[in-house]
Amino acid sequence: HPQFCDFVMKWEAFKTENEYLDFTDMLSVSLRDFEAAPGDPSVLFLDESQDLAPLELALARKWAKSMDRLVVAGDDDQALYAFKGADPQTIFAEPPRSETVLSQSYRVPRAVHALANSWIKQLSWRVEKEYLPRDADGFVTPMWSADFGNPRIAIAKTKELIAEDKTVMFLATCSYMLRGTIA
Repeated sequence: HPQFCDFVMKWEAFKTENEYLDFTDMLSVSLRDFEAAPGDPSVLFLDESQDLAPLELALARKWAKSMDRLVVAGDDDQALYAFKGADPQTIFAEPPRSETVLSQSYRVPRAVHALANSWIKQLSWRVEKEYLPRDADGFVTPMWSADFGNPRIAIAKTKELIAEDKTVMFLATCSYMLRGTIA
């Protein structure tokens, strides 16, 4: 796309002119120039590894070669950063030397669990795993007529539930979608 190419050229020129590095540059320089992580640690923990972009993963794998242990934690069902190139298959496709699955939720009640499971099973690729709900029924109230720009319907329903001594959780894909509800 021409506008994107124009932006990239201007961004690269700006960085060069001002001797700045962005996050991707820091990763690239580290991958190229540093055989080990700063401080020469013996263990590397990768949390939320399903969201690592290929460059981040390449750097972690390179640095892990000089360490005693690499611990990888992640959940392919919670992959959020495909837009930046993250692909949980790159982490979870190789069988681990040892694996611990945290199979019990202490937050998600049965009704929410059932809806989430029916949705996540539609993915074309995922690692099947046991994941149990907490010991509470809970309920799901879809509010298709509410939206983040006009949260009045959701707020009215929330007030009803609070009056019944219920707890309420709002789930949105981005924090900006909750600004009106919070306000």
